Amino acid sequence: MNVGLNKFRDTGYADLNFAENDALSIHDKIQNKFGLGDGSYCLTDKEATREKIIGCVRKIAEMAKPEDTVFISLSTHGDFLYNTENKPDFYLITTDSLAHDLATSSLPMDVLKSELSNIKAERKIIFL
Repeated sequence: MNVGLNKFRDTGYADLNFAENDALSIHDKIQNKFGLGDGSYCLTDKEATREKIIGCVRKIAEMAKPEDTVFISLSTHGDFLYNTENKPDFYLITTDSLAHDLATSSLPMDVLKSELSNIKAERKIIFL
């Protein structure tokens, strides 16, 4: 799965210049050059919502076998909020993230970590 966001709904997050192209290029290499990519997903800009990203990770978890290698790249902004213990909780910014409602509108790293743990592949390569 490759995710790359250049533009964000919340203008509080600066646009990126190369994230979408990086995701598309990596996806192309995996699909075409290496002949891999069953169950490969590429989400860019408007497609890269919190729910779609989680949904793709769940589909990968359903398909992946222990002997597989799973490659996931996410190119976007990150942000954080301090929790009740005054420690930071980290979030990946999705296209539908809102800075004033970070906890419910973006992708918490704890949620991503939990979803990734459901993938039974022996090898997982994750780029953030």
